[in-house]
Amino acid sequence: MTIRKRSKSRPKTARRWLMIWWAQDQPYTAIYENKDAAEGGAAFRNAVLIEICKDAGILAVDWYFRDEAGRPMPFIWHRYENVPKKWKAKYVILWWADGNGETGEAKLPNHTVVYDPTVAYLLAAKFAGVVVEIMLKPVVKVGEVLDYRLWNRDGIPMRGSWRGT
Repeated sequence: MTIRKRSKSRPKTARRWLMIWWAQDQPYTAIYENKDAAEGGAAFRNAVLIEICKDAGILAVDWYFRDEAGRPMPFIWHRYENVPKKWKAKYVILWWADGNGETGEAKLPNHTVVYDPTVAYLLAAKFAGVVVEIMLKPVVKVGEVLDYRLWNRDGIPMRGSWRGT
């Protein structure tokens, strides 16, 4: 009888999906490696779903806001800066605003990407948004998720609590 060793590493998938949802004024986050499971979870929780490609490219969709056909609303992309030649992390800022820049809960989803954490935190504070840190090396992974719409007693933005999928 031959005993095979199990691989300790997870299979490398080309894409991952980060789900962010809110319950009782607390942001929660989860990573999915299966698109159908991610979309099912996002539809159930009316969550934000960010598709992350292996080159760290992203696509963000808001399952709370829907178009006329009932499909989840994609975030409106805003180019803030050019991609530097070398980067270790990028910061996705998500916020909800209308065309006049007014922010709030019943507004359209918007997002941009910056590569300087200080700029990311300042933009998130300005727009009352969410910052998602995406690191490139050694593999693409999600770091911190901070919600600048919700603050703790010490005046620090709420950190996303990780949940298993």
